[in-house]
Amino acid sequence: MSFLVKLGLIFSVFASWASCFTKFIRPPERDPDQAADQDMTKNNHYDDGQTIPILFDTNIKKVDLYIWQFIDAEKNATSLLESSDGTSDPTGWKAQYDISNATENNEDCIYWFSLIDSKYGGTLAKSQYVNVSAPKAEETTTDSSASGDTSSTLEPSSKSGLSRGEIAGVAVGATIGGLLILGCAGWMVWRRRARMKNNAALAELPGNYNQDQPRSERPKSELPAEPVVFSSERPRSPPRIYEAP
Repeated sequence: MSFLVKLGLIFSVFASWASCFTKFIRPPERDPDQAADQDMTKNNHYDDGQTIPILFDTNIKKVDLYIWQFIDAEKNATSLLESSDGTSDPTGWKAQYDISNATENNEDCIYWFSLIDSKYGGTLAKSQYVNVSAPKAEETTTDSSASGDTSSTLEPSSKSGLSRGEIAGVAVGATIGGLLILGCAGWMVWRRRARMKNNAALAELPGNYNQDQPRSERPKSELPAEPVVFSSERPRSPPRIYEAP
């Protein structure tokens, strides 16, 4: 093969590579020359189970989409998501926390995506980093019946902690308290009945009976309408005849 033929083949390969392009749209393409793209503290955050949109553009007939998990500076885990015919999946990837089981303290997992040529195996593009948070603890809500069952199940355990002497003391105290309450109630009832009897006896006394009867008034003598005038002179006796001795 002549030198000119070899040179033509080299130029044709370079021309084919120049015409090939592959780029991530979402997450955005990672630029190794940009310090912000290498800063993992500025990653986009997603929750476990949330869909991460994946969009890319390429003119390669067939590419493989891989997901990578950052473990440490010397180790990464990878997994094949799908093989594509050059079109991106519109649904994206449903985020899953710690696909490699490498975390220990529920810290965020760091992922990124890459496109690899299915035929030649070369890496075509890499996305920026994304974080996936640990799933939140499920909050359980209990209704009134459940709380009642819980309280009923807790009562035996609390009672089981008491000694026999303490249980006997509680029983005696409850009995004495009940007797005191009954005694107070009986005394109040007896006092009320005695008061009612005294009121009834007072009502039957004759003095009280006469006081309730209407008083009869004697008729008063009436003075004459016109005053009677009496003579101031005394009546004179008729003259008497005395005989001499």
